[in-house]
Amino acid sequence: MQKLKRKYNLVTTISLVIGIVMGSGIFLKNISISRNTGGNIFLSSAVFLIMGVIMIISAYTFSIAASKIEKVNGVIDYVEDAVGPKVAYYVGFYFNLVYLPIITSVLAFLSANFFKQLIGSNSEYFSIYVGIAFLSISFIINMFAPKLAGKFQVSTTIVKLIPIVIVGTVGLVIGLNSNTEVITSIGGTKNVKFFDALLAAAFAYEGWIVSTTVNAEVENSKKNLPKALVIGCIIVIISFLIYNIGITTLLGSDAILNSNNDQAIVEQAFNNLFNSQIGGKIFLFFITISCLGVLNGLTMGVSRGMYSLAVRGQGPKPEVFKKLNKKTNTSLASGLVAFILSLLFFGYFVLAIIFNKVSGNIDEIAIGLLYFAYIFIYVNIMKNYKDLPVFKRFVMPILALISVIFLLFASFNVLYTTLMNTELTIHQRIPYILIIIVFAFILARIFYKKKPIVGE
Repeated sequence: MQKLKRKYNLVTTISLVIGIVMGSGIFLKNISISRNTGGNIFLSSAVFLIMGVIMIISAYTFSIAASKIEKVNGVIDYVEDAVGPKVAYYVGFYFNLVYLPIITSVLAFLSANFFKQLIGSNSEYFSIYVGIAFLSISFIINMFAPKLAGKFQVSTTIVKLIPIVIVGTVGLVIGLNSNTEVITSIGGTKNVKFFDALLAAAFAYEGWIVSTTVNAEVENSKKNLPKALVIGCIIVIISFLIYNIGITTLLGSDAILNSNNDQAIVEQAFNNLFNSQIGGKIFLFFITISCLGVLNGLTMGVSRGMYSLAVRGQGPKPEVFKKLNKKTNTSLASGLVAFILSLLFFGYFVLAIIFNKVSGNIDEIAIGLLYFAYIFIYVNIMKNYKDLPVFKRFVMPILALISVIFLLFASFNVLYTTLMNTELTIHQRIPYILIIIVFAFILARIFYKKKPIVGE
């Protein structure tokens, strides 16, 4: 059977972790988190810290599994090791055909929105056309020039750190000098939606798990992937905390709470920083590049989805999807299906965000629900990894399990409050993500093979 080549070193893998996590989420969800915590800088920082701790606990625990298992697609490999191929197949089907296409499509949409703001277009359809173009280009690069995609990932990771460092340092200093009341009067605790804030932070931090999908292509994967997960996540947490404090002190809680345009208020922060409209344009340039970097990283993962099922002899036509192109060492069929699915979810977000016809929080809920699968991995470490010290075998997996339960509770809380919110239309209240998941599992059942043929 054709195998994927080792093409990504430690630096590229760390860049993949940072690059996927550190994107539009921090710039947009930061405002949402501040709004959901009533403009309270301590509460918003606590939310970032809580989710950051959850991420590092999860990433560290995953790194334990990564140091033991090295196959084709990280999370599926780890679930398969824990509970067998059947459950792993269903998790893989959801991960590759629902979760990844959803977050890939939303990143294409956000990238287009920021680019639209950068050039000053007033057309509501501009984001649709450009988003489709960005999505198409990202898939073309990853399918036909994967090494170039890896280099692009490293470059955009460096670029995206620039606005975060600027806001987190210069913004904090300026904010403390000119807007000290933000710290001394940190905002109230009214209208606090703590679980909504947590899920928004979950989206901001999401993506590290996607880096495990390329474990078969990482040099010395059993050593480098665990290092990349932990180092990358630590850098992200520090950056997010600094940015949150910096932008809140720079803008002030009132400006954040009274704004109804998240992108505009973040642009205003850079205008304030440079005391000029050009500051906002500089920011929009960096954030557009940042979003494209995240889109590239997500495309790396999602384009390998059907391949990771096919090499196990599962899914529709495995003999087609496990075939690798001799020149690019990629499964073009797998990438094509991922592209089509991402386009479909892109259409959903157009309906949700531009036309306000359906619920727009399926991305955050899809992230929260994925944590179900992590339970198998954590229990497996405690049950079967008997050669590990107590800290790795029990302490971290138990903390990771507590984190999962916490996030699942937050996800169902948001689902319930959305369903009960009478201010929304019936179409905005319907939990479409659950309908999508049920449909996906029906398809998974249809294509499941009791006796898969693995090999040539």
